[in-house]
Amino acid sequence: EKLQEPRGRLIAQHFVCPCFVFTDAYFEPPEVPKPPKAGVGGILFNENAELLSWFSWQLPPSTLADFIEAGAKTLIFELEFLAVLLAIECWRSHLRERPVVFFVDNNGVRDSLLSGRTKSEQGQIVLEAILRLEGLTESDGALSTTKI
Repeated sequence: EKLQEPRGRLIAQHFVCPCFVFTDAYFEPPEVPKPPKAGVGGILFNENAELLSWFSWQLPPSTLADFIEAGAKTLIFELEFLAVLLAIECWRSHLRERPVVFFVDNNGVRDSLLSGRTKSEQGQIVLEAILRLEGLTESDGALSTTKI
């Protein structure tokens, strides 16, 4: 789709200091009588390793039950993806026009972010949202990201 657009991609370098984002997720499958547990989190550091912000969110069991009923055995891939999306959305104004390095500990998520595609239906939805955020114009809050 981007190749069909006539406009070029603006690469702005207003800040020379990067931000570093670490994201993670966890998933505990259901065990009778315990419901499943899952959560996502992220930490934002500046170039001096100073903590700027963080988030931690435990997903409601009812939300997880819907995914499990849809046939997913484990949700860690989708949850790790969700953590990246939430970090971008939460800190979009801070990350604007800065080099950003994301640290993710899930190789599938990293590979999907680098290639721009995934086989997971839920992962594809999250990936498309991330790519839309990265592709915003400068006035919309463009991001310059590097994934590790």
